[in-house]
Amino acid sequence: MLYLDKILAQLAYPLGFSLVLTLLALLLFGLRRRRWGAILLTLSLLWLGLWSLPVVSDALRLSLEGQYPRQAVTDLPTADAVVVLGGGITPAPPDWPYPDLGRGADRVWHAARIYRAGKASRVIISGGRLPWLGKRTSEATAMRQFLSDLGVPPDAVLIEEQSRSTYENAQHTAQLLQRHEIDRKSVV
Repeated sequence: MLYLDKILAQLAYPLGFSLVLTLLALLLFGLRRRRWGAILLTLSLLWLGLWSLPVVSDALRLSLEGQYPRQAVTDLPTADAVVVLGGGITPAPPDWPYPDLGRGADRVWHAARIYRAGKASRVIISGGRLPWLGKRTSEATAMRQFLSDLGVPPDAVLIEEQSRSTYENAQHTAQLLQRHEIDRKSVV
């Protein structure tokens, strides 16, 4: 039950939802409800096909991203800290010294930009260990290594590595801010 939220989130994605519809269709075929099975299978393929079209997926992404105008680092306000939530870096496997950068790794890179531009005196990183990754370090530890490679000194980084979800990222980061007496209004 610990990772139920992550499993349910996967089912909300087009591929996960299509797989569920396909499984239901196969179940209906097995129950000799071929017409309903065919309808569900067709819906599954149409749903997956629709979201696979770049014009559809890009339109959704751009509608969400368009709500927040892009700003150069120089235009950002000064803050006590910049907070980086996990989800963009996978800790290095035991036989490799460097973390793997995912699609969301640019958030760590941008945090380094903000720090180096003097817009924040601290970088707070949040991300725990995922049990399916074995004995790898936490995601926050991998982010700290990447930040160090980008020129952010270790003493400027506060690390939260207990969280296992975005919700826990927020909870544990709020506690870390409180412990270090950093006002939430002074965080970017």
